[in-house]
Amino acid sequence: MRDLKKLSDKTREYRERYNPCYTEERLSYKCLEKNNYDREMCNEYFLNIKICREFWDNIRRERRMKGVRPELPTASEREQIKEEFLQNQKKNMKK
Repeated sequence: MRDLKKLSDKTREYRERYNPCYTEERLSYKCLEKNNYDREMCNEYFLNIKICREFWDNIRRERRMKGVRPELPTASEREQIKEEFLQNQKKNMKK
């Protein structure tokens, strides 16, 4: 018999690896469950998913144009990319 906890962990690891917005999606599902699937109560979560996807699609596009492989950064690279993006945003806001 399979260990469902391990299977679940493997699935989660796979999704986190190939879906950079996995955490945002999980939060939106939790919001839906908490609010009896009233989508209007979770609009902020859905907007966050949209922003996340647009951000990572732009990163993929840039990496593809530069010939960088893999096009989707690894989880450790994602943290660094997000940090650099946020630092650049702060610099731009100060100007």
